[in-house]
Amino acid sequence: MNNFYLVIPVRLASTRLPNKVMYKIGGKTILEWIYLKCLKCVNRKNIFVLTEDKEVISFCNSKKIQSILNKKTKTGTDKIYEFSKARKAKFYLNVQGDEIFFSTKALKRLIISAKKNNDTIINCYTKISNNEEYLSRNVPKMVFDRNGYLLYASRGPIPSSKVDIFNNSFKQVCLYSFPYKQLQKFGSMKNKTQFEKFEDIEILRFLELGFKVLLIRSEGSNRAIDTIQDYNFAKKNFKKFYK
Repeated sequence: MNNFYLVIPVRLASTRLPNKVMYKIGGKTILEWIYLKCLKCVNRKNIFVLTEDKEVISFCNSKKIQSILNKKTKTGTDKIYEFSKARKAKFYLNVQGDEIFFSTKALKRLIISAKKNNDTIINCYTKISNNEEYLSRNVPKMVFDRNGYLLYASRGPIPSSKVDIFNNSFKQVCLYSFPYKQLQKFGSMKNKTQFEKFEDIEILRFLELGFKVLLIRSEGSNRAIDTIQDYNFAKKNFKKFYK
């Protein structure tokens, strides 16, 4: 059994911005920038791009990036489940294919935590800094217990007071670690679970199956690429934020 793999699940049929991982910034695609940042933390042989699109496979081959063509799945985590059936490991690190500004410090912190807790599902989070993020439906908000375990995640503004004032809220950072055993249970479900489907947040499936999810605080991404406005922001601010 391998210790771990780092996987980058991507698909071209994004609802809000199709083909976004192939958009270019500074002469490279979004996918290539994400891969290069992962290389700062993980050996090349342990990194795989997972996709249902032959165009992405062709691109990865041209850049000598390891990639796997797998079937269309409900979520990116289901893609990792399919990958795990052929490549067994203690845990699987997941870096989202649209998180161009993710922090390598956060990824390194996740790797350290995952090695210490390789039987625990782990997700990163950070503090929300403004009311716009708090109200945005593109930003999953997270609430957790005093031991740092996830209680719930929502695209709605949580936690919320009687007067609906933004105060102290936290958002998901799309860096994860999934142990092999829990991933098998996740992937065995034929359909999305109730709240996972309603919120469109796949980490909720683990909660609904009765698993605990440990949250570790980390540096957040300046902006994921979900819309054309996000892409334009990334182009404009690339040199400022990309390190």
